[in-house]
Amino acid sequence: MKLVFCRVFLSIATILFVTGCGSSGPQLGAVTGTVTLDGKPVPDATVTFVSKEPDGTSSYGKTDASGKYQLEFTTEKVGAMVGAHDVTIVTSRASQSDDPVTEKLAKTEFIPIPKHYARGALTAEVKAGSNVHDFALTTAKAKAK
Repeated sequence: MKLVFCRVFLSIATILFVTGCGSSGPQLGAVTGTVTLDGKPVPDATVTFVSKEPDGTSSYGKTDASGKYQLEFTTEKVGAMVGAHDVTIVTSRASQSDDPVTEKLAKTEFIPIPKHYARGALTAEVKAGSNVHDFALTTAKAKAK
């Protein structure tokens, strides 16, 4: 009896090890893009994709000097959950500090984003594979999509 139990246990353990126990997490799609405001790139903006799924998780990215971003799901995984998302884009002015990284950000041109882009004015659909979501923002609220 004990031998049968051990064999069954080892068989189950092997199956779980091979399949990964389903711990691979949700299906993700890689997301990159560019953020512009009135045709000019927006540096140092935080782009957030908030999943519309009840158990969904958000993904974040930061724009570089040319307005390009890449979303991160976790520190080890890039992308966003597959499905519909509300998108927010915000910028903030870095505070003065002795820290060289903060000091560099403080010298970067600050471009304020109109507040309606931080309140769900944008949406995006993420599909499996590679996704490019460019956001051409405008200062006029009527032009927001």
